[in-house]
Amino acid sequence: MEVKGTAIASLSSFIKEKFKDDGYKKWIESLSTESKTVYTEVILPSNWYPLTVAYSEPLNIACDLFYKKNASSMKESGKYSAESALKGVYKVFIKPGSPDYIINKAPLILQAYFKPPLVTSQINGSTALIKISNFTGMTHVIEHRLIGWIEHALELSNCTGITVTAANSNANGIDFNLKWHSK
Repeated sequence: MEVKGTAIASLSSFIKEKFKDDGYKKWIESLSTESKTVYTEVILPSNWYPLTVAYSEPLNIACDLFYKKNASSMKESGKYSAESALKGVYKVFIKPGSPDYIINKAPLILQAYFKPPLVTSQINGSTALIKISNFTGMTHVIEHRLIGWIEHALELSNCTGITVTAANSNANGIDFNLKWHSK
């Protein structure tokens, strides 16, 4: 399983911005030698990196260091990532007032960040199901980062009353149940 450089660059930027230089230094020093190499060299946004070394371990360490091992707190880093991506390079996926548009694009978006997941989405009114399979290495920390990303994507689509819950989470995938109200 691999993760795109854009996702790991976003994590690095989030930690620098949120926890300043001292927190970033503490985080880097806590990483394994392999992970430290990824984050201390130039991160190429278009490159693919090993999921465990470049993403899972650094996310888990950030969760342990800054959020007292509370995985749900990692939603904040997912929201940060969505803000950067959906107001930047992926802004074409946001159509205010049309959450259906971004939900239908979920397979394309997730496959731009992770390789090789299988993603499907189904919409029924103001609810949706996003199913991710073939995602070897899914963890609770990644799950909550994705929940934050999805929540903020819906906020940027002008939705309110948003709930995103995970179901059937295991080491190979996850289902996300979404509910919202359109403005």
